[in-house]
Amino acid sequence: MKKISNKMIYSRIFISTYKYYSKFKNQSPRFSAAMVLTVSQFCTFMLVLIILQRALIWDVAKYVPNKYVVIPIGFIWVVAIYNYFSEERIHLLLENFNELPKGKRKFWAVMSLVFFLLPMILIGIVGWGPRPHF
Repeated sequence: MKKISNKMIYSRIFISTYKYYSKFKNQSPRFSAAMVLTVSQFCTFMLVLIILQRALIWDVAKYVPNKYVVIPIGFIWVVAIYNYFSEERIHLLLENFNELPKGKRKFWAVMSLVFFLLPMILIGIVGWGPRPHF
């Protein structure tokens, strides 16, 4: 059987979220984990763009024709993550993840929450808006 390294941060976030949602009967853990991962990656990406805008380096709003352009990008992003984490890959990641000590598994559960919530909180603090003029 092939070993897959799950040392990538987003692989561990995906698999810990997958394990959480697999406890519920009416949930699709693969899709739910893909959605959580998409939102956390998207918010992290938006936070980087906001920081670039606030630092007066680059204003993305000039180049985006419409604010609704993020909807198809988000849809494609979810589909890409869903397809990337195939059932075989999930099975191998679960095997590797279950070999971790219980403390590390709990750590990655907490990190999943941090990577999901922290970018949203920081976006709210930093704010999206016009560049400051000096």
